[in-house]
Amino acid sequence: MKQFISTLSLFILISTSLISQTNPYKLGIDCLEDNGYYNAISQLENKKEVYINSPQFRTAYYQIISTVYSFVGKDSLAFQSFDKAFSNEESRNKVSVFDTSAILTDIEFLNAFDFIDSISSKHRLIIINESHHTSQHRILTKEVLANLKKNGFNFLGVEALSPLDTNLMERGYPSVGKTGFYINEPVFGNLIREGIKEDYTIFPYDLRFECDYNEKRPNYCKNLRELIQATAIAKILNNNPESKVIIHCGYDHLFEKTETDWIKMAEYLNIITGIDPFTVSQTKYIERGYPSLEKNEYAALTEKANMEVPFICFFMGEVWNPKGYDGLYDAQVFWPNITYQNERPQYLTSQKGFSRYYIPSNRLKPNTIIQAFLKNELIKPVPIDQVIIDEIEKIYALILPKGEFTIIVKDKEGSTIDQFDIEQ
Repeated sequence: MKQFISTLSLFILISTSLISQTNPYKLGIDCLEDNGYYNAISQLENKKEVYINSPQFRTAYYQIISTVYSFVGKDSLAFQSFDKAFSNEESRNKVSVFDTSAILTDIEFLNAFDFIDSISSKHRLIIINESHHTSQHRILTKEVLANLKKNGFNFLGVEALSPLDTNLMERGYPSVGKTGFYINEPVFGNLIREGIKEDYTIFPYDLRFECDYNEKRPNYCKNLRELIQATAIAKILNNNPESKVIIHCGYDHLFEKTETDWIKMAEYLNIITGIDPFTVSQTKYIERGYPSLEKNEYAALTEKANMEVPFICFFMGEVWNPKGYDGLYDAQVFWPNITYQNERPQYLTSQKGFSRYYIPSNRLKPNTIIQAFLKNELIKPVPIDQVIIDEIEKIYALILPKGEFTIIVKDKEGSTIDQFDIEQ
């Protein structure tokens, strides 16, 4: 059985035999590209019972809908859906009792943005990861690009970037259905815009390839993917000897060692180039849709830190990583629990230069999505921000940078029912 492996296969390895009209991934992607974000959510929600009662598609359904929920800022639903893909009902509903005795009493906390800036002059290669259903993870990379540019970084490798979007840099903005599936999410789109603005050379490295699955060597195709990723990045480093590179990847690709026969991209990269990357993980200690599934250290540390921005833990002047992950990566970033204001997650306001635009009440219509687009972006741009309007009695806001915007209101079918311009 051949596997086509890349970020286009989303969270799991999907064989060509599974790609059909009934596959939830195909449904969600097709609806998003043809009729928009709200239509994708609507169509997936309408087929929920069919998919969750299907052993073949249950996990895939929860993964794709968690991702699309994250595209519209519905983080709680995104987290809950993702948790349902990989946990049972008993574990999700048990009462959590957090033992904080393992947390060091003398631990200190540092703003993660400042920390990455402070170490960047000492490294040629920095790798930051994300969970694909967690929008805030893109903010960390986005917000350090400007300072890292000043420190000599000039290449940005993005796992989610489609190699088929060959005119991204010329066009100057990400495009729905073209730049990469996860980049359809507004924060990810803004990360790409920030990279272009800061004059990074942005390149894809997760290249599509064919692989024959072998039951006797189940990790062979996975290893081949990791090696292809590392080789593509190594080519950039070798061809540009004065370059400094940032890599934004998914999940465990940044592991620098392994105890299994599945070697990750960062370890291969070290072997190939001799460069020891500085690796920053955001994915092992995260907020969950069901608090019972959160690691004890996450709850204890976020409460103790009481910070509104992502942070790194220090003990006796050195980075402290939770037990079990030391050596896999260099630093663990913790994000505080998400809070909401005006139906929007507060982490969006941690972006420099972004502020709230309160949507006029006379523009609010139930069961619609309101999207903000920069006026100079014309070919299916990824929205700068968007929000679904559930109840018109509430106050809603878009989180936008300075600029001139076209605001478009669409219904579940993707039809435009209102449009107006604003200047932020």
